[in-house]
Amino acid sequence: MPFEGEDKADQIVPPSPPSSGASDTMAQQESDDFQTERLRKEAAKNRHDQDQNLKRHVHRATIVLFWVAVAGLISMIVVYLIHMLTPWCFVPPERLETIKSILVGAAASSVMTGYARKILGLEEKPSE
Repeated sequence: MPFEGEDKADQIVPPSPPSSGASDTMAQQESDDFQTERLRKEAAKNRHDQDQNLKRHVHRATIVLFWVAVAGLISMIVVYLIHMLTPWCFVPPERLETIKSILVGAAASSVMTGYARKILGLEEKPSE
């Protein structure tokens, strides 16, 4: 009942409780939000796992290629030394030139890498 001088529009009316349909809609929306967040976290974890798996494969492939190159260089050194130290001379001159150029290239590359590391300060210093 309005007081004197007040009209009905000035009265404070408490909000009515939501109907059961609106309540279900709000609950469903909240559930969907939780589900979406869970799915986002799961997607991020899956993406991270895929990235780590790819990095592992690349790392393993790099190690395999490195050891294949090392084995190739060692075998070339062995063949070259056997050819030079024994009287058999079983390597044709064209192949011998190829082996020498590969070995000289590998040695030059190693020397230049060491020099560049020293100049750039990337060389590890012994701990005291």
